[in-house]
Amino acid sequence: MRVLLVKLSSMGDVIHTLPALTDAAREIPGIKFTWIIEEAFQEIASWHPAVERVIPIALRKRNFKQVKNSIGELRSQHFDLVLDAQGLIKSAVITRLARAKNRAGGDWGTCREAVASLFYNRKYSVAKDQHAVVRLRQLFAKTFGYNVPQGPISYGVTIPDTMLPVIQHTAKPYLVFLHGTTWDSKHWPDEYWVALANLVAAQGLQVQVTWATQQQKARAQMLADKCSNVIMLPHLSINQAAAVLSRAYGVVAVDTGFAHLSAALDKPMVAIYGATDVVKAGTVGNKNINLASKFSCAPCGQRSCTYTGAKPVNPPCYQEISPQLVWEKLTGLLNNSFG
Repeated sequence: MRVLLVKLSSMGDVIHTLPALTDAAREIPGIKFTWIIEEAFQEIASWHPAVERVIPIALRKRNFKQVKNSIGELRSQHFDLVLDAQGLIKSAVITRLARAKNRAGGDWGTCREAVASLFYNRKYSVAKDQHAVVRLRQLFAKTFGYNVPQGPISYGVTIPDTMLPVIQHTAKPYLVFLHGTTWDSKHWPDEYWVALANLVAAQGLQVQVTWATQQQKARAQMLADKCSNVIMLPHLSINQAAAVLSRAYGVVAVDTGFAHLSAALDKPMVAIYGATDVVKAGTVGNKNINLASKFSCAPCGQRSCTYTGAKPVNPPCYQEISPQLVWEKLTGLLNNSFG
């Protein structure tokens, strides 16, 4: 059975799709997927063994020549079924362009943009008040006619050593701090990162920090300057970052796509949530803990903090998620994982 999967972005959404692929591969022997995906995330799609072909598309960059070529590649193939796991009008249009008799997706009440459901001839209802991982597993199960498997979740990915960046070498076990995120309101306070790095140093552990933007690079450099056990990595590709994470002793993260990647790689991890809803956006894995703020206005869902009261730390919703609490929770995970 050859299936076209339409799931374009974002990084977290793409990673959330992997357990559903694992389910389908286990339940339907021989099923193979072609995945059309935003080119920035094509590496992720290639990690899963059920994906035999990846078609990158540059919709975000509005590279119309590349988009035309991608659509041409898409239409050169015939599929038994195309599944839109995004539920947006743009993904539904791509679904309609594919050469397949059956086009599946969510119904009017399920799609993120309800009009998208008009493009499908097979429509399924999935409750919205669930985590994306749960919703996607249910959508796949209804589409292909099986029950969602019980037991531990599996993202089905392994990261080979060949992806390791040449600079990644250490004799010590290391943690990774994933401090970078797109919203100001998601940032754990800088002074907390410094304090946590010092707690880690007392245990003889190294810390590696990643970055993507200039703002994140400045924070990574600050941590490296202030903490002797912190190493700032160069800018990494998704494959390289995945390799670094896959060999980490543990991870501390804010709400970022790489936190979901760490959960997918089954790493002991503490993920920190303030402005965003942990119920719908929290990491899902077998070795992670999500710490959610109980502050009066959390989760606000705002990109920037609008709180007008006293701010012992900024944003104030993180004040009770202290470095000591994070280290206590991570230590428990590490002890359970490594003894």
